[in-house]
Amino acid sequence: IHLDANKMLDTLTVAGVRGTIPVRGYHGPDSAEMWLYPNEGGYVVRFEEGYYHKSGDGLWKPYIIAPTSLVKSAVNYHPEATLSNTTTCGEQGQIKMVNTQDNNYRSNKATAFGIDNWSDRNNPVFWIDFPHGNGYYHRADNHPHTCIDASNLGTADANSVLQWQTATSQHGVKFEGAIQRWVCTTGDVISATSSHSGQGFVYDDPLRGRGIVSGIPNGHYIQGANYVFLPSPNLLAENVRENVNINGVTGTLPDYRVGRPVFENATFNTLYVGGVANKDFPEAKIYRDRTQSHNNYSKY
Repeated sequence: IHLDANKMLDTLTVAGVRGTIPVRGYHGPDSAEMWLYPNEGGYVVRFEEGYYHKSGDGLWKPYIIAPTSLVKSAVNYHPEATLSNTTTCGEQGQIKMVNTQDNNYRSNKATAFGIDNWSDRNNPVFWIDFPHGNGYYHRADNHPHTCIDASNLGTADANSVLQWQTATSQHGVKFEGAIQRWVCTTGDVISATSSHSGQGFVYDDPLRGRGIVSGIPNGHYIQGANYVFLPSPNLLAENVRENVNINGVTGTLPDYRVGRPVFENATFNTLYVGGVANKDFPEAKIYRDRTQSHNNYSKY
């Protein structure tokens, strides 16, 4: 009989010939090699040659162990790049998961935000910091979001923003202003508008005294003007009493109430002079008649 040791278990000796096939048993030695083999459609797990058998009760097939470190290396597992709801090779992923729908859609509400006008001055952007830091943000409807309290955008409404301008606040996003403009087209002097008393009128203020008020449109923004023009065609020097200044106009109209010669070496014109005299005018060679009149004034 020819005995081939290479076909005999190493636990068997026949006629002085000992087998060379190692008996690995039910649980064989741990694997030392594992890698992806795309051509075969899976991972190769190499095991030692030898004889493997079922468990002692005959219910379980033999097996070997691929150590965890070997598997992690083979599959390139990184917990820092794996979601926290996933456990691979007994190790949980480290990427936090944030459902932005939680807490009435406010679980991802930010407190740090602002305008970035430095990274690209031609394209400023509004930035919002995610409060949970790096993580996986998700929502059941596939629209994860972040948010901030609307009050942080300010309190402006349309009635506090100029027309032709837009603003964003707790009242809306990019809404147009409602404040109308009162635009000057005549240098920097704009014309007063009509009021219930015309364009302007004299007004006695209990604190500031007497002055002239002019009409302006309520709730408007004055643009391009430094002064308001109030038409005053009759405000002429000859219409203002002599030496009296009204709004920069000094009058030249003589005040005939002041004592002075009514006439001297002159002829009368259409000027009306009222009153009576009770003294002589020697410079005009006019003297009182000493005869008393019924009103106790001298007559001439």
